[in-house]
Amino acid sequence: MPNRLPLRLVLIATIALCALSFGVAEAQPGGRGYPPPQQPVPYYQGGYSQVPNLRLLTQEEREIFWQGEISPAQTIGGGLVALWFGFGVGHAVQGRYSDTGWMFTLGEAGALGLVFVGAVQLANNDLRRNNSGETLLIGGLLSFGILRVWEIVDTLVGPRSHNRRYRALRLKAYGQAPPPRYGLFVTPGGTRGGGTAGLSIRF
Repeated sequence: MPNRLPLRLVLIATIALCALSFGVAEAQPGGRGYPPPQQPVPYYQGGYSQVPNLRLLTQEEREIFWQGEISPAQTIGGGLVALWFGFGVGHAVQGRYSDTGWMFTLGEAGALGLVFVGAVQLANNDLRRNNSGETLLIGGLLSFGILRVWEIVDTLVGPRSHNRRYRALRLKAYGQAPPPRYGLFVTPGGTRGGGTAGLSIRF
């Protein structure tokens, strides 16, 4: 009887340790079953760095980079100002005066100058036909009209081209390739197993 007592104690201790270890394993999170569901992960993952590397850009590209994108309000406002006032003021509203706005200022001012000179020549030579004055007057009016239409169209279309170039320069400065417009993703299932796979499309 005394020899059996230590053997019973060893068996009881062994069973207790097994039960304790099994309980600890059950209490640990993720120790049993499937992982919790996750959100779909796109094929491309990445972010911009904190500081842009402007040494990769030229001086002209840096000016475009610091100007930033042109908002829809600026686009519409610049078009309306170009329609009513002209002379590159609409480009100034969009922040693009140094790009192409100055050309319309000089061009429209020059066209009006031709109109004025032609009108003066016609007024001073009213007794005979002055072909030179008529040519200057008509040429100035045509030039002014063409420039004004071109200016309006450029204020409406130019910001889109500017924004595309700005985004390309931003990706270049931050050293990040543009994300694809589509990608594959796989999502693990819940506690019952399985999963979900699909195609994500970005517009």
